[in-house]
Amino acid sequence: MQLKSLIEIPSNRTVKLELIEGDSLIVERLIDMGFHPGVEIECINRMVSGGPSIIRLQSSLFALREEESQCLKVSDL
Repeated sequence: MQLKSLIEIPSNRTVKLELIEGDSLIVERLIDMGFHPGVEIECINRMVSGGPSIIRLQSSLFALREEESQCLKVSDL
């Protein structure tokens, strides 16, 4: 299974979160927001030129910065 960063996932795609890695402050913040291995994440919209990614996690919408999206390692469903 090849993991990708969430930042590599195109719009309108649902993936499974496998791993969170990176800066410990960002990882802790993502975990506090509800990002845990095994959850499904839907990439709603990807902004161009380094803007935030709009994603759905369960019933919540989040705007994640590029550095946050890079910490989330995902796989296809």
